This record gives sequence, structure tokens and C-alpha cells, in this order.
Amino acid sequence: MKRIIKNRKSEVLKNNLQYSKSRQRKQIRQILKIEQEYFCAYTEERLTSAFSIDIEHFNPRLKKTSKDSYYNWFVISCIFNRYKSNKYKLPIIHPTDFDIEKRIIYEKGYYKAFNETDEAAHNTIDLLSLNRIDIVDDRINYIESLKFLYENMSKTKFKEYLEKFPDKIKFRRAIETEFHIKL
Repeated sequence: MKRIIKNRKSEVLKNNLQYSKSRQRKQIRQILKIEQEYFCAYTEERLTSAFSIDIEHFNPRLKKTSKDSYYNWFVISCIFNRYKSNKYKLPIIHPTDFDIEKRIIYEKGYYKAFNETDEAAHNTIDLLSLNRIDIVDDRINYIESLKFLYENMSKTKFKEYLEKFPDKIKFRRAIETEFHIKL
């Protein structure tokens, strides 16, 4: 899971778009998709036209309250929204948290807490079902397919390939960790 950086100049904020107004949800969803570079906030799957996409309220307790806002909204795959636990166990790490990538690390297909005693990291991994076996298998298989390319071209050419075909990228955190590159 990569940190999501919210844009203080987002069109959602500029235009005062409200989730509570159903006519504005499609516009909000499109803006969030662009801001998240077409990645699911939780799984890092590439969000293509084949995906049904939800606007996720990270803290569900804020939904339908005056405190619900752009900073609580993320686009995610509809399928994985169903797998998010209904048990909101605290403490938890927000997807925009500055140190999320230091506290939740990627290792060989799985996410784990960097510090075994970091309860918030464990709760976040569990809440978002980041280690569901099907998504772990997808990550592992995807990285294996990229390893074939990586082994048959230079690191520079490999990075150029990823930059030239950004629509082929998914699981950015896994790529960055496995291949020691920054996307």
C-alpha cells in the first residue's frame, strides 16, 4: 500500500463537490481516479474500464455527517470494498499518513508491520484485507512476469518500459520494492 497524497487544490475542493449530492458523485469519482493515478487506494490494482469503482469513505463513521469530506474519500475497486472489514478496530493508519510506507512494508507479496508491536499497522492490514490470498497471488504472479522482462533488459530500459506504458503498471509498491526503482 502506497501513501495517498491529497491535493489541497483538488477540483473537489475548488468546486465544493459534495458526496451527499448524488449528481456530483460521478464527478468526484473521476477526479479522485485521476488524483490517485488510476490506482485502487488499497490494493494498488490499476483501475481500468473493466473495474466497477466505489468512492470509499475510509472512516465509515463519518459518512452522512458534516465531518465527511474529500480527505475521507478514496476510489477503490468495488470488489475489494466488499472485503474491507466492518470492524473498525482502532488504532489505525490513515491512507494519507506520512509514515504509512515505513510502518506497513511490502515483502514477497505480503504486507506486514515493520514493527511487530505496531498495533495500528496490524489493524490497517486486517481492516483493508491487504493479505487476502487472491490479491497476494496476483501480486506475486505480476511481479514474476515483470522479473522476466527485467532479466532480459537493463534496469534503465525496464524503467523506460514502465514509464512508456503506465497503463501496464499495477502494484506500484511491490514494483518499487522488488526492483529498487521509484515510480
